[in-house]
Amino acid sequence: MQFLHILLTCNFTPSGNVTEFVWLHNNSTMATNDIEIFTIPTCPFCQKAKDKLKDNYLDFTEYDISHNEEELRRKLAEMFEIPSGRATVPQIAINGKYIGGYSELKELINSGKLNQYLK
Repeated sequence: MQFLHILLTCNFTPSGNVTEFVWLHNNSTMATNDIEIFTIPTCPFCQKAKDKLKDNYLDFTEYDISHNEEELRRKLAEMFEIPSGRATVPQIAINGKYIGGYSELKELINSGKLNQYLK
């Protein structure tokens, strides 16, 4: 299975929420330690993931998908090749490599394996 190196274009509401994103290119080059997290405001695991990243001094780009949640969850599932066809949140990619959600992020950090994803 090949993942990712994604390049996204996003449309935002005036408050900064993502209303739509488009997967533009597979295998594009991404910036060093580009961490992307797809969230909704009411998700406790999204907050835990963001806190875990902050606690480890890792910058990230957050995409709030709450304003078009069902459609964007389906697009995330397609983009990250999630078999159920509907992504839970958070969904996290590091340097274009899909890592999963909060549990996978926590395991990578606690096991010391996160460095394999960082440049």
